[in-house]
Parts: sequence; C-alpha cells; structure tokens
Amino acid sequence: MADNNIGSEGFRVEPDWESMSHMQRNFYLVKTGIVNPPKPEPNVFKPTLFFFYGTLTIPAILKQILQLTEEPVLLKAQTSMYKVKMWGPYPALVDLSPDDNDEREPVKGVAYTVETEEHFKRLVAYEGGNYTPAMALIKILEPGYEMEDVACGKTFIWQGYSEELQDGAFDPTGFKDYFQNEETSGNDTKETS
Repeated sequence: MADNNIGSEGFRVEPDWESMSHMQRNFYLVKTGIVNPPKPEPNVFKPTLFFFYGTLTIPAILKQILQLTEEPVLLKAQTSMYKVKMWGPYPALVDLSPDDNDEREPVKGVAYTVETEEHFKRLVAYEGGNYTPAMALIKILEPGYEMEDVACGKTFIWQGYSEELQDGAFDPTGFKDYFQNEETSGNDTKETS
C-alpha cells in the first residue's frame, strides 16, 4: 500500500490535523500504524451473580439442572427493577412501566453465582424461549451483608407475549412435590419455568 503522506523530498508530510475530523484523525493514526486499534476482548465467560425468583429458588431443582454434586449456596435476595406476573404456574419478571411507580414492591428471591459457561447454557435451556437473560441490581438480604449492598448481576425476564401473563404469586410447594416425585420415580423429565 502506498503511503500518500510522503512528500517530494521523501520525508513524511505531517497531515493538517486542524482540518481533520476526530474520526479522520483516528483512521489516519490506525492506517499509518502510529496507533494500533484496540483488540476486541475474547468472548470469555466470567462468573456472574444471578437473581432467581421461581423454580430455580428450589435448591434441588437448581442442583439437578446444573448437575451439581453438592447443594447450591443460595442467598436470600431481592430486586426492585422488575415486577412479577404469572405465566400459568411460573413467575415471569417484566419491566416496570411508568405507571408502576407506586407499586415498586421488591421481588423476593435468591442470588446464586453461576460459575461456568456450561452452567449458564443449562440455565438458558431450562428457562426456554420465553425468558431471556437481563441485567438486574440484586440486593443481598443475608446476615453479614450490609443493607446497602447492591450488586450488578443478571436474571431471566419474560420475552414472550404479554397477553399470556396474569397477576398472581408463585407457589413453590407444588414444584417441590413434583420434583421429589420425579426423583423417586427415576424419571429424568425436566420441567421448564
């Protein structure tokens, strides 16, 4: 590639920086090799704090989905960024609307650190197509944590049709019983949330 900035004397001619836009300066610096563009960070999974509010709050279910050898460590937690609606027996977090300012009731649940990309993929598969990972501010409610402790993490929110949702509350007792029955029968069927 020819260098257009070489003058008739064979010396590099300094560009007219004043007449160049910020973008033109950046292109020039990269093109001439004076500055190397930042290399994109490789897509590496990092352990992530998740907020769970439905069937994943049941340790035995989470243990089975992630294929853990020990009970998962779940911390009592809440988030105030969303509200809960119900999709049949399953809870679904949805964005708060401007009309919901008076109803900013924190959603109670648990916090859990997802350590591996494999575990994350298992959770995404378990949640199915109507839920998607989203950012969440998570407040830990366990003793030993300051009440002001809020961590940035993720949760699964509803991305299905809003018409399918209704008001209600999640009842984990039926899922605990179902899971215990499945475990004792040897059936490996997984229920989605």
